[in-house]
Amino acid sequence: VQAIRVAQLARNRFGIALPLAELFAAPTVRDLAGVIDHALEHGTGTRARARMTMEEMAAEAQLDPSIQPPPGSTVPTHPPVHILMTGATGFVGAHLLDELLRRTDAILYCIVRNVDDDDAAYTRLSAGLNRYGLWRKELAHRIVAVAGDLALPRLGLSDVQYTTFAEKIDTIYHLGAWVNLMYGYHNLKSINVHGTHEVLRFATTHRLKRVHHVSTLSIMSSLERQGQLIREDDPLNTVGSLFGGYAQ
Repeated sequence: VQAIRVAQLARNRFGIALPLAELFAAPTVRDLAGVIDHALEHGTGTRARARMTMEEMAAEAQLDPSIQPPPGSTVPTHPPVHILMTGATGFVGAHLLDELLRRTDAILYCIVRNVDDDDAAYTRLSAGLNRYGLWRKELAHRIVAVAGDLALPRLGLSDVQYTTFAEKIDTIYHLGAWVNLMYGYHNLKSINVHGTHEVLRFATTHRLKRVHHVSTLSIMSSLERQGQLIREDDPLNTVGSLFGGYAQ
């Protein structure tokens, strides 16, 4: 609401149209002044590019060379015993957590962000399951809630936690993301991109782990492919440029 008001004030005062994504990308007065100056000079508010080419996305998608499987390691083939899960407090995550509890015998370690400690993480996680009618007391002993943060190195875990989990976990379900259709790519990058990098780093630490990554169909929504049939196994380099930070 405040962003809309700022955009209206800018239109009335300066006669310029500022996209809301521009305002979200300018959180300080100094940043906002720069956006307005640019719009006055160029007649547009699109200083930060809303569209990203395939070449730009490929450059952003480079994995840290240090993220490598341990020498001689192989992906486990046995049923999961210890699962690390991100994004379990969201709608999709809560339902997947419930399904994993019912369909496997694994212990599920769920990383929860924006909490002070593991107890608060468990409270938030159980509240989410309750909200969707999925809380099952008889299965609760297999849930381990862990305070962490995808935007931080090592998933925001302590050195002891990270090492212990890296040696124990055999499977990862990565659903955690910051979903905001108004923010630009660089607003969302710390969690959605760096977070995935850290998950892959964790997956190759001490032992190789299976990784299941749940993402968004927005990656198939480029203007170049509108109206075309897109299959699950189509390579991403045929998608075309993407519009909007979340899809990028």
